Amino acid sequence: MPAPTVFCTQLMPSPADDTKEIPDRLIRELLSGRLIPFVGAGVSRSVDRRLFPSWTDLLERLAVRLEREAKPDEAVAVRYACKKGRWYQAAEEALRELGAAEFFGRAPGVTRAGTDTWR
Repeated sequence: MPAPTVFCTQLMPSPADDTKEIPDRLIRELLSGRLIPFVGAGVSRSVDRRLFPSWTDLLERLAVRLEREAKPDEAVAVRYACKKGRWYQAAEEALRELGAAEFFGRAPGVTRAGTDTWR
């Protein structure tokens, strides 16, 4: 088996139509089955936000759920922590108040690993 070729590229918008141009070599490597893409965390932002919500969107959903469970003060606490950029604090508050089953049911992209220490 031949040694892998390292190919680094940053896809940039085309000035003509603001789309991403994919280099021919990258396409060839993909079609040959010899490409393993490494992409940044922001790649999901181009997909439907309902499928891959941002932390703000996800925590807002949890705040709405807290309101539905007659916990308006806790919902305010989650929103306030988000406003201050304290994502871990907001998530901890939602987890504590909703319980693990409801929290992970509403936040499917968040895994149970490491929830004892969010930091």
